[in-house]
Amino acid sequence: MSSKKLKIYFVPHTHWDKEWYFTKEASSVFLVDNIAKLKEIADNSDSFSHHIYDSQLSIVDDYLEFYPEDYKHIKRLITEKKLIVGPWYSQPDMFSTSGESLIRNLSYGKHFAKELGFTAKQAYTPDSFGFNSNLPQILKHNDCDAIIQWRGVDDSHIGADVFNKWTGIDGSQVYLYNLFKYGYGLTYWAFNSVYKNWDASNMRELAKEYLAKFKDGSRDDLINLKKRNKSNMLCFPFGSDQSPVIEWLPIFIKYLNELDDENEWILSYYDNFIADLIKIMMQKLMKFKVN
Repeated sequence: MSSKKLKIYFVPHTHWDKEWYFTKEASSVFLVDNIAKLKEIADNSDSFSHHIYDSQLSIVDDYLEFYPEDYKHIKRLITEKKLIVGPWYSQPDMFSTSGESLIRNLSYGKHFAKELGFTAKQAYTPDSFGFNSNLPQILKHNDCDAIIQWRGVDDSHIGADVFNKWTGIDGSQVYLYNLFKYGYGLTYWAFNSVYKNWDASNMRELAKEYLAKFKDGSRDDLINLKKRNKSNMLCFPFGSDQSPVIEWLPIFIKYLNELDDENEWILSYYDNFIADLIKIMMQKLMKFKVN
């Protein structure tokens, strides 16, 4: 690990509430517009790396219903990890969903995402209002080592660290990382919205603004967030409901690293964050055992 205090993983994403407070028709308009922007940016920007679509494969089926001729294009974006889907077919509400439904949801999502070129490995589930007690067993059965989540877990269950192990009723264990307080909208504390006027000309100023608020020692929410990350690694989802892709994030991250001599900022996605987090925590555990 670097000598800097914190490693902050920025994860660009869209949270996709298909029929929560929109009609299916309205969601389809947002989806077609968002995917069109992603295609254009991914094909024409050398710096663009990836965008997570809420771990849902269903958005691909919904989009191809309107533009079946784009199948090869979408498949290429997924293969190149510029559009990251899976492992779910559709984000589940686990509070009122059976175990059988969850198994099929996860199995179908991973299988068909792999057929398109790539599936996310870890189960990102940020907006479920409760959890099935069999979930660790279901996740392990589908080759998931961890769940990244927000809602549905009481603050007292998080304890001193947002990174824990969850043991299911059959004894299966998975890692659990809680996004804490702001969840998938973790950028709101700095910008109030992800829908600011982003362009190449204002990236340095936005980075300054963001960094100043991140280092504000009077913010209890950020102080508690840092305290509850014993690994010194933070995961910052960047996005919100139906939010479009922002092509300037690589430049934004570059300026954050230029301006911040204390912390390291990394543009990443959930699988890489979890892999790095597990590695660091295992190294600390082995050092503790040796000592």
